[in-house]
Amino acid sequence: MAVAGKDVVIPARYIAVVHTILSFTAFIIPLALALSLHYKKVVKNEFYGYPEEWFPSVSATIGDWYPERSVFQFLIALTATPRLLVLLLWIAASGSHKKSVLFTAFVGLIRTAFCGGWVYVTSTDDHDKHDIFMIVYLVYNAPWFYLTSRLSPKHPMSTKCRRIGAGMFIGTVFPLIYWYIQHKFKQVPGAYTIYAFFEWTLILWDVSFDAAHIWDFKDIDLICSFGGPSGASVALNKKKSAQSDANAVPKESIFSVLGFFSETYMAFVFWSVFTSMGLLIWYFPLWHMGISGHEATIFVLLSPALLYFPFVRCLVSKVPLLFMSLSLVGVASYLVQDPANRLFTTGFAAGMGCLAWAGIFYNARKSRVALQSHITSFLLGLAASSVAKFSNFANNPIWPILHEENGGKNMLGLIVGTVSCFILLCTGFGKSIPTSEKRERPVFSLPIASLCLGTVLYGLHVLLCDSSTIILWNWSGYPVRGPLPLPHGLITIVTMIATIFLAPKIYRCRRLVLHGFSVFVSSAYLLHVRDGWMGYFAGLYFANYLIICFYAVMVSAVHFNPGAFYGLALFFYIIYALAHVWVVAYEFVPGGKLMRERTHFITAAVCFSISLVLVSYITRVKNRKGKAGKCSFTDFELSENEGKVQKKSFIKTFLVSLLLIASAIHSTVTLSPPYDYTPYHPEEKLFTAGIWTIHFGLDNFMWASERRMRDAFKDMELDIVGLLESDTQRLIGGFRDITQEIAHDLGMYADYGPGPNKHTWGAALLSKFPIINSTHHLLPSPRGELAPAIHATLDIYGEAIDVVVSHNGQYESFLDRRLQSTELGRIMRESPRPLVFLGYVVSNVGQEPQTLLTHENGMQDIEPSDWDRWCQYILYRGVKRVGYARLHRSTITDTELQTGKFVVTKEPARNVRVDASEVPAGYRYPDKFFGSGVRGHYYDNNNVVHEPWYYD
Repeated sequence: MAVAGKDVVIPARYIAVVHTILSFTAFIIPLALALSLHYKKVVKNEFYGYPEEWFPSVSATIGDWYPERSVFQFLIALTATPRLLVLLLWIAASGSHKKSVLFTAFVGLIRTAFCGGWVYVTSTDDHDKHDIFMIVYLVYNAPWFYLTSRLSPKHPMSTKCRRIGAGMFIGTVFPLIYWYIQHKFKQVPGAYTIYAFFEWTLILWDVSFDAAHIWDFKDIDLICSFGGPSGASVALNKKKSAQSDANAVPKESIFSVLGFFSETYMAFVFWSVFTSMGLLIWYFPLWHMGISGHEATIFVLLSPALLYFPFVRCLVSKVPLLFMSLSLVGVASYLVQDPANRLFTTGFAAGMGCLAWAGIFYNARKSRVALQSHITSFLLGLAASSVAKFSNFANNPIWPILHEENGGKNMLGLIVGTVSCFILLCTGFGKSIPTSEKRERPVFSLPIASLCLGTVLYGLHVLLCDSSTIILWNWSGYPVRGPLPLPHGLITIVTMIATIFLAPKIYRCRRLVLHGFSVFVSSAYLLHVRDGWMGYFAGLYFANYLIICFYAVMVSAVHFNPGAFYGLALFFYIIYALAHVWVVAYEFVPGGKLMRERTHFITAAVCFSISLVLVSYITRVKNRKGKAGKCSFTDFELSENEGKVQKKSFIKTFLVSLLLIASAIHSTVTLSPPYDYTPYHPEEKLFTAGIWTIHFGLDNFMWASERRMRDAFKDMELDIVGLLESDTQRLIGGFRDITQEIAHDLGMYADYGPGPNKHTWGAALLSKFPIINSTHHLLPSPRGELAPAIHATLDIYGEAIDVVVSHNGQYESFLDRRLQSTELGRIMRESPRPLVFLGYVVSNVGQEPQTLLTHENGMQDIEPSDWDRWCQYILYRGVKRVGYARLHRSTITDTELQTGKFVVTKEPARNVRVDASEVPAGYRYPDKFFGSGVRGHYYDNNNVVHEPWYYD
C-alpha cells in the first residue's frame, strides 16, 4: 500500500488475497469449533451417529450449533465486501466495455446472492429452501467457471488455478451425488461421512477457483482519492512485462509439485496393475493343473512395440495422459466378477500403462532433465507400491484380487487416480522441454540396450515390489537370526527411496558405477549362499544397484526407435518372468526340467546382461570430458539452467520421498504385533491343531482369501496351524506373505517356512505358542516337485513339543513320496519329544507312504477309521487326543480344513470314542458349524466324519 498526497494506492491483488483468506477462514474456524465442542452431535444425521458417522457435513457445521453458526455468519459477512470488490475489479481487468464481461459479472452477482441464501437459511431453518439455494448456486457455477476462464486476463498461474479448480469441482460433483444417494435412499452406514468429505472438497475447489483473481489483478491498483471531485477511482496500471527469455528457468509452483505427486501416483497405479498380472494369470493354470491358455495374456505387455509405427507413435506422443488414464481400468477391474474377464480387463490396463510410459519417456528424449524427472517418478511409483503393500500386510490395496470386504481400497484408488489425471491435464503433462544440444548416439546396440532394460525391469519387480521379499529369501527359522518383514521391511523401503533420490547423480559417475558393479556381482553370490543379515544386505545392494542401471540405460538409449527399444525390452522381461516361474513350476510347463531349481542361472543372466551394457557405457563415459580414474559427474553435462531445473526436481523428489518414508514409519508403528499370544483354552492345557492346503491364498473366484482363512481359524479356535501351498513370494504369487495378516490379527507366531529361493510350493507354521526352534527341510525329490518341511519345537504350557509341517509330492511320483515319507519318519523318530505331524501325504489310509510316517517312531493316526482321506493327515504321539473334526473349505480352496484337539497331560488315554456330553465344555468344537454352518464352513463334508468326534 502506498500513499501519494491524498491518494491511497492499494494493490488490487490484496483484495483478492483478503477474499480468499476470509473465505477459507469462514469454513475452517467453525469446523474446528464443531469438532472440539459438539463432535458427536455434529456428526449425527437422520439415520446414524458416531461411530458409523465420524465427520460432519458442511451444512451441519455451519448451521446447527452455537457458536459455530454465529462465527460462520459473521466471517462470511466480512467476506461480502471483498467479494463484491473482486467482481468489480474483474470487470475492470477483463474489459468493462464488453457485453460478455458484463453478462458474466451479472452471473457472478446472482451466484453471490444465492450463496448468501444457503449461508443464512440453514438446513435446520428450512431444509427445502436451503437445498434450493445450494442447487441454484451450484448450477450458476458452471457458466461462471466457463465464462471467467474465457474472459479473464491470461496469466499462467491463474489459468492453472482455474483449470484445476473447475476440473476438480466438476469431478467431485459426481461422487458427491453418488454418496448422497447411498445415504439418503439406501441408508448405508458411513455414507454420509464420505459425502461430507466430498462436500468439503467442493468448498476447497470453489474458493481455489476464485483465488485465481490474485494473478488477474497483479498489475491493477485500487486508487482511493480523497478531496478530489472524482472521489474513489479504479485505475489500471499495466506494468511492462519482462521480455521472455528462452533460457529462463521455469518457476516452481504448487501446481508443479502437485503435478509431480500426481505423476508418481499414476506410476504407483502402473506398478500395481503391472505386478498383479502374474498373480491373475497364475490362477488359471493353478486350477487347471497345467497350461490353460490364459497365460498368453502376458503378451499384452508388449504394447510399446506399437510405437514402431509412426501413426501410433504420433498419437501416443500427443496424448500420453489418455493412455495413462486407461491404466485406471485395472484398478476398476475389481468390479468384474468373472475371473477370466477380470484378467482380460487388467491385461488391457497393463498394456495401456506400458504404452503410456514408453510414450512419456519418448517425449522427454530431448531433455535429459525432463527424462530423469520422469524416471524418478516412475521408480517412486514402484516405491509407493512397496509402501502400500507394507502397510497392508503384503497385499496391494488396489489389486484386482481385493475388494472392500477383504481389505481393498479400490474405490479410493480410483478417485485419487481420477484427481491425479485432472491435475496432470491442467499442468500439461507429458510435454518435453526441447533443447538445441547435440546428442551422441550410444555405442551399444539396440538388442543389448533392450536386454539390459528388460533385465532391470525384471530385477526391480522381483526384488523391490515388496519390502519382505529379500527378507524371506534369507529367512531360516527360529531363533531369529536375521531381519523380519515387520519392522525391518522399513529398511528395504528407506534404502530404495534413498537410492532413487541419489541415483540421478550416481549413474553419471564412472568410478562409482564400475566399482559398484564388482560389489553387485559379489552381492549376487552372497545372496545365494548366505542367509540372515549378511544375505539380506547383499540382496539389498543387488536390488538397489539395478535402480542406478535403470537411469543409465534409459538416458543412454533415447535415440533408438521407441517401439523397437521398449517392445524388445519387455519381450526380454517376459523371458525372465517365464524362467522365474519355471524354476519352481517345472512339473507343469513344457521344458520345465531344464530350469528346475536353477534360480542361480537367472541371477547369473542378470549379472551378465548388466555387464554387457556397462562395458559400453563406461567406455563412453571415459571418452568424454571426465578424466580417466577421476569420479566425474560430467558424462552428460548440464547447462546452468538445466542444473537449476534439476535442483528444483530434487526438491519435489525429496517431498515425495519424505511422504513415502513417513507412511512407512507410520505403518511400522501401527502394524507392530499385538503381542497377545494367549491360547484359546489355557485352563484345560488344550491346544487345537489344523492343517490346510490353501491354494496360494486365491479362492475359487480369484479373490485374496487371507481374511476368510483368519476368520475360520478364529472360529475354530486353532492354536497351531500348518499352511500348505503357501509360498506366494514369487512373481506368480504377487510377492505376498499370507502369514502376516493372520498372525497379526490372531496373535500368533509365524514361520514362513523355506523361502522363495528354495523352489518349493511352500509350507508355513502359525502358533499361539512360542517357537523355541525351527528347522527347514527340503525333502528328497529326485523326480517331482521339491517338498518342503518345517520341524519346530514349541513351548506349549511349559513343555517342549515338536510340530512337523510338510507338503509331499504329487501322485505321479511314487518314488518321491516314498523317499519323502521315509525322511519325515526319520526326523520324527530322532526327536525325543512329544510330536504332532500336520502334512500333505497323498496316500490311502493304512498304505504306503502313509505307513512310513508311523514306522518305528510311535506316531499314531488321529483317526485310522476315517478312510476318506487322501492328501492331508494328522499324526501324534506323547499328547492326549481328545477331538477330531473336518471343516468344509467353503470357496476358499479345494481341500477341507482338518483339525485335532490335544491335551498336554501325563494321564494315559483310553483311546475310545465318547459322546460330546462326556468331555468338558472347553474340549468341544464350536456349535456354529453344525448344520449349514457359517460362511460356507460346516462339519458334514465327507463320507465318514459328519460331526466332531471326541475321545478319552
